[in-house]
Amino acid sequence: MTRMTRPILALLFLLTIPAAALAQTQTPRPDQTTDEGSVVSVSRSTLVVKTASGDYKLFEFTPNTNKPKTLPLGTVVVVTAVPSEAGQMLATQVAVVTPAPAATPGAKAPEENIPPSVRRAESSIKRQTSKYRIGVRAGAALAPELVVFGVHGQLGPIFNRNFYARPNLEFAFGEVTDLFAINLDFIYRPPITNAQAKWAFYFGGGVAFKFIKQGFDDTDDDFSFDDFEYETGLNILAGIQQKSGMFLELRTTAYAVPTVTFLVGISF
Repeated sequence: MTRMTRPILALLFLLTIPAAALAQTQTPRPDQTTDEGSVVSVSRSTLVVKTASGDYKLFEFTPNTNKPKTLPLGTVVVVTAVPSEAGQMLATQVAVVTPAPAATPGAKAPEENIPPSVRRAESSIKRQTSKYRIGVRAGAALAPELVVFGVHGQLGPIFNRNFYARPNLEFAFGEVTDLFAINLDFIYRPPITNAQAKWAFYFGGGVAFKFIKQGFDDTDDDFSFDDFEYETGLNILAGIQQKSGMFLELRTTAYAVPTVTFLVGISF
């Protein structure tokens, strides 16, 4: 029990500071804007409207955006939004003013001449909010001391708009220990962070399948899995992540080594 309890208590203590800091971002911001226009492009994560003055405005949807289930092209809407720290406009509410006109059978909808700069920004947001992303990670582990690097995938949201699967493969090397791990991790982003915050807090866990080799190098250079011991562990993790995909993560593992791992990674 001691082997499991100590790293969990250490993890919870270290996470109280970033969690409290992020919770403070819930205060509403006064710089919200309201724009009315016609929907000219819409996706799962973006909305582009053309205003009466001919301007094209791009908005990003967040998990907390209050909007209709469908927004056909040509729908006139009023968009309430706030700026993010990255300069993007985050839609907090989308209300329909006039429904889209009924489509004429066989008629082709006219193509909008959306500026290239808006298209590039729209593509960037779509890429960042893709349901499937891959990434790389690196860091250090304690007990034993190891250098860690690996790759991961992120799938989601699944089941819930804040719930993601993030399986990963990790390799670790130390003076005495070599390790290969398959981690089936899941993460949850609690809605404690305002949509416009630069960093979002998450926590999670999963099952770890680890192959460990311990001992000093000898003269036998032949590789064999017979030299590795197998352990199954339980991961408990938490961290903070940017929308761009960069994250900082602290993970503790019970029933297997290493006990504590600090990671820096990015999802593309």
